[in-house]
Amino acid sequence: MAFHILLTKFMKTVLKRVVLYFCFLQTVCFSQTDSSSNKMMRPKPERFFSIKDDNDLMLGTDRYYTQGFSVEFIMPIIKKSPFSRLLILLNKNSINYYGIVLEQDIFTPTFISDTIYTNQYPYSGVVFLAHSLSSLNPEKHKRLNTKFDLGVIGPSSYVGVEQDAEHSLFDFPRPKGWKYQISQDIILNYDIQYEKGIIEREHFEMLLNTGARAGTLYNDAGVGLMICAGRMKNYFQQIYPCNSFAEQNTKAWQCYMYVGVKVKTVLYNATLQGGIFDKSSPYVIADEDVKRAVTTGTMGVVISYKRICM
Repeated sequence: MAFHILLTKFMKTVLKRVVLYFCFLQTVCFSQTDSSSNKMMRPKPERFFSIKDDNDLMLGTDRYYTQGFSVEFIMPIIKKSPFSRLLILLNKNSINYYGIVLEQDIFTPTFISDTIYTNQYPYSGVVFLAHSLSSLNPEKHKRLNTKFDLGVIGPSSYVGVEQDAEHSLFDFPRPKGWKYQISQDIILNYDIQYEKGIIEREHFEMLLNTGARAGTLYNDAGVGLMICAGRMKNYFQQIYPCNSFAEQNTKAWQCYMYVGVKVKTVLYNATLQGGIFDKSSPYVIADEDVKRAVTTGTMGVVISYKRICM
């Protein structure tokens, strides 16, 4: 109990200071203009703001990864943050996009009644601030993404309160098992992902990706393949489809689909097994029951016009 109280106070103090620092940083960034952008033949990294929301509520279900929400700011001045020293540049010729992400993820079992269901995902919620860097080399068709996460897993993420309110608003069955959620613990995680183009045509691209995550939240490594097809700009000239990085590219709009597959080896997952330090969670997946080899697939459609995309 004493450890739980001290950890909660420590994390609240740290997160408040980090949030205040980045809020100040973002305010300064929005007030600046780049008067030298027209003097360079190679454009500088741009500024972006994005909101992402994943939710299976509209399908009438709650199962495992049930909801995710993130807000991201990408601005050149974020490079001045002291956390930038933790991130890795691809090479001296790379185009670098520094970002700040606030993310919240929610996990539940298939059934959300007031019962612990064994052999199913525990109730767990995470919230963290991430400092990210996407480092691109368009000429060599390479991209390196690195990210450092700082946050909490457990009651201080307040995901149970949020999910309950959302279900009540839309008149869906309310989740009743959040008292069994993963106990409070700290999130300190590092993520590195490398991508390399292997086939590039005007309307078709194929790329390989490999990466790993390490820390108190996720420990895993994987390799995958992604295919993009349609009307699009070169994948390695942009971090978002609405990016106008390639000035010579006259495509005002893009419409394409992507399909990806990834094979991953899982060493540790705190949303399943509980936190590194606090072992008092009411229910977790036993170490011997964790599936160590996981295959995931993604598929989607991207539509963008000039500076707007979805």
